[in-house]
Amino acid sequence: MTLADDRATAPASCPVQPAYNPFRPEVVTDPYPQWEGIRHETPVFYSPQLGSYVAIGYDEIMSIMQDPESFSSAPSMPDFGDPPAELAAEFPHGFALKRNPALVNTDGATHRTLRGLMSAAFNRFNVSTREAHIGHLVDGLTESFDGDGHAELMSQLCLPLPIAVIVDLLALPPDSVALIPGWAQAALVLSDPTAEAAARLASARQWIGFEQFCRSAIASRRAKPGDDLLSTLLHASLDDGAGPGFTDDQLVSHLAELVLAASITTSQLLSHAIARLMQHPAQLAAVRDDPDLVPPAVEETLRQHTPTLGFFRLVTRDVVVGGVKLPAGSMVQVMWGAANHDPDKFDRPAVFDLHRVAGTPHLSFGYGAHFCLGAPLARLQTKVLLQRVVRLDGLRLAGPDAIEYAPNPVMHTLVRLEADWDVKQ
Repeated sequence: MTLADDRATAPASCPVQPAYNPFRPEVVTDPYPQWEGIRHETPVFYSPQLGSYVAIGYDEIMSIMQDPESFSSAPSMPDFGDPPAELAAEFPHGFALKRNPALVNTDGATHRTLRGLMSAAFNRFNVSTREAHIGHLVDGLTESFDGDGHAELMSQLCLPLPIAVIVDLLALPPDSVALIPGWAQAALVLSDPTAEAAARLASARQWIGFEQFCRSAIASRRAKPGDDLLSTLLHASLDDGAGPGFTDDQLVSHLAELVLAASITTSQLLSHAIARLMQHPAQLAAVRDDPDLVPPAVEETLRQHTPTLGFFRLVTRDVVVGGVKLPAGSMVQVMWGAANHDPDKFDRPAVFDLHRVAGTPHLSFGYGAHFCLGAPLARLQTKVLLQRVVRLDGLRLAGPDAIEYAPNPVMHTLVRLEADWDVKQ
């Protein structure tokens, strides 16, 4: 698999890493050693495999994140392209995500307006009040398998939980919980340039169904608002009263962003958090004995095994980062996961340490204008999940092959997590 094209070349003065390949099986499982081998040579390099530059140094990534005028976030959301020709007649205007970029892939004044509206909605709809309900959801999911002594935790817990949470927050129909994984998978296929035509057509039909579902939910909530996040988004306005709020097309894009964040990003954080503790039994026992260690476990998971390894940025003008000239029009991947392992910022970065002294902040939720709005909700879900899961007696990995990852240039994608525990007779 490659993202490179024939036009992607590096200037002669740029360090090139021809062996850098995020799709090698051993790198898919553990990407960090590959970065450590390169870090000693350069904090920024060019990858022929990706057809882009890659930044792995903490300071270099911070300089990129602090300069949104030189580094556009436009490539941050999957590019679905246009619907297949077979669907052009029934979907002539294309995908809403292409017509109306979401928060994650906008810049400048557009981003400030959209973020202001989203922030206003999230601030009015306080997610911290949902802790008890999230706990109820976790209990319901774990009760379905806790007497079995075994579960595949990704499909039985870590994926359905954030989907149920976002469905509840938006007050979407309950049956959408079962539909969202298919829509998320369709998004992954549509954003994969190597996907076969038949798979792309089937996924496009699924995604069109998702957009129609969103429009139906929006229309229903306009007619009958409720005490939910979607109703709050519908009536969001900036504090100064400026701006007309969201259009329906924009709301479809933002609903897509929220649903994909829940089903892809948050589910990865949840699964990585459980996996890390099972890989470190002493730390698992410490968390079980001392609930105050749950928040540090969440933060150390975010730092040590960053679910979103890094997004791409489009270079808008010639700029120098880490001594490397990045030409206008090129792409650079900012690897937050690598930054979180920078030994100049984190002592013993490869060690999973629940007692790590607070210092340099990790970059797992981004930084600055694009810091993740959903970070408080993701942290809350992970905290509540760990508080309950660690109570399973003797929780452990179900053998040496209990964890499986899938190739993805921007995510450390855990797809299977098998666990065992002791059941009292």
